[in-house]
Amino acid sequence: MPWVVRDAVRDINRAVARRWQAVDPLLPDPFAMPSGCGAPLVVNGENGRVTGLGVCVHHHVPADSLNQTWGAADRFLLTPRLTGQDTLAATDSLLSQWRDHLAGIAAARGEDTSAGIVWPSRDITGVRALLRHGLQPLTVIAARTRPQAPSAPPHGVPGVAIRIAGPRDEEQVLDLELRLIHFDGHFGGPVWRRDTADLVRQEVRISLQRQAMWTCAEAARSGCWWPSRRRRPAGSPA
Repeated sequence: MPWVVRDAVRDINRAVARRWQAVDPLLPDPFAMPSGCGAPLVVNGENGRVTGLGVCVHHHVPADSLNQTWGAADRFLLTPRLTGQDTLAATDSLLSQWRDHLAGIAAARGEDTSAGIVWPSRDITGVRALLRHGLQPLTVIAARTRPQAPSAPPHGVPGVAIRIAGPRDEEQVLDLELRLIHFDGHFGGPVWRRDTADLVRQEVRISLQRQAMWTCAEAARSGCWWPSRRRRPAGSPA
């Protein structure tokens, strides 16, 4: 990263942090800029000073990874840092530079390729530029604060037993996971691949051995069985 850009990162991150905290106090402070697949993209203001930066990172997901089910094999992710209260013009400039950058990368022209950007949903001034450049929301991450008081225990249902799922529940959990992937595929997220079923089975088997992710509810009379992912306490890491 050129020294001029490197020296500007700290001041830009501070300015971005102030804007983010104003629009959404739950947003984290901007992290350090990652090492990109090319030189940083630089946005200059009318006075010539650096007012924004962007770094493009290229991720290749191997075919034997379950992560390839959740997107393209080659992924280009833009990390933006834009100062000011109105980022529309700066966002447009940054995305135009990113488009030109991707045009010069052979891997970005493949069929199994995606380009994405992480953008706070309440930081709205640059959204019109995102739409103009063909970007649209795909994945949303929600956050909440930790409750001040412990939550009340769940009410029991007569005739229904809730337990932690284990290895004997593998087929039922696998069936639910595969159904979820097929369902989510209608919205453009997952990509069903040749090894998806086998890789999901491996992941399910490991998680059930740890008894860390699943609970199930059983109705004694009817024999019905409902698996569900275990809920993490509010504020705990994902």
